[in-house]
Amino acid sequence: QGYFIGRPTDLHAAIDSGKAAMASLRPEDAPSPAPPEPRRALSGARILVVDDSTAHRLLLRSVFELEGAAVHEASTAAAALHAIKDVEPDLVLLDVRLPDGNGFDVLEHIRRTTNIPALFVTAATAVSDRVAGFDQGADDYLLKPFSPDELVARVDAALRRRSGADQ
Repeated sequence: QGYFIGRPTDLHAAIDSGKAAMASLRPEDAPSPAPPEPRRALSGARILVVDDSTAHRLLLRSVFELEGAAVHEASTAAAALHAIKDVEPDLVLLDVRLPDGNGFDVLEHIRRTTNIPALFVTAATAVSDRVAGFDQGADDYLLKPFSPDELVARVDAALRRRSGADQ
């Protein structure tokens, strides 16, 4: 424990500190990388994260808030069903295993009642789980651990596909 890497701070300050540290390691004539293109589909999007892991929900909140999305959370299938009605999310990220049911039941409700994109982000690695997810209409299926960049790209693509289909 201790402050080997740095003192406790908020996420944005830690990122800025990391960027400054990395810049100090670059040779003076090295060009700095271009900032990533903003993902317009994520800016202002309402994303519902359904996962029983507090740490996983916090990670996803951090990733998507940095992209400009508003993140809402549910830790159970019942809470997810209420949030879908109350929040009216633009996209739902689902875990397969939940304390009071499973993500497949939540996905079935989503497909019966809405047209919003739903992606599984889960540790359920069985081929049968992936097949079931796609058979029930999941827009994508990512396995934990995942690359945040890949997840953001897939969520952005799902939002763009859905908004293009709605027009």
